[in-house]
Amino acid sequence: MTPNDARQTSRSLGWVAWTLAVGLLVLSTGMGIGAWLLYQSAAEFVARGVEVEGRVIDLVEVIDREDRSRTYKPEYTFTDADGNEWTDVASVSTNPPSYDVGDKIAIVYDPDQPRDSRVNSFGALWLGPIILGVFSVVFLGAGGLVLPVANATAKTPHRPEPADTLRDDPFDDDRSDDDETHDDGFSFDSADRDRFSIEATDHDAGDHSSYDSPYDDE
Repeated sequence: MTPNDARQTSRSLGWVAWTLAVGLLVLSTGMGIGAWLLYQSAAEFVARGVEVEGRVIDLVEVIDREDRSRTYKPEYTFTDADGNEWTDVASVSTNPPSYDVGDKIAIVYDPDQPRDSRVNSFGALWLGPIILGVFSVVFLGAGGLVLPVANATAKTPHRPEPADTLRDDPFDDDRSDDDETHDDGFSFDSADRDRFSIEATDHDAGDHSSYDSPYDDE
């Protein structure tokens, strides 16, 4: 691989890293916003809600579509301030079940819409915002680590190849310290730096010509 090819590959990898970094930061921002909205929703619900005690009447089985695992969430009943009885199902399922049938359960419901209720527990109210917040921080950290690498790689400066490397003749095997002779007919005597000669041969026509430098030492 030539130096130019290496630089091109480095820049391509740099832009890939840039894309990855930006994607991670966008994902982190989205999850952070989602976590904040969930937290605000839960906080507002608890602030305006009414706390009552309910009773578990059943365990609803939830089967995962991928691994077919089973979890359970409680179905409960409670009575609002007007004496009306309501039935609802918790949003969080666990295995083993967090409750048994007949257990008492703390409930928070919306006084304007009593059918809108939630289990008054840490997991039911705050687990969602916490999970999204943790993932937001993780993706933010990953994007922050990738971004400097992407920036450094994508801006790799162009370094031209050294002139000696470009002039090197890979087919020249007849060299010495005092007399450099090339197969193309050019000879240079290091001991006499003001004199050189050029010889050219036309192999098809059989012609041979030479040129001697006029710049001889006086």
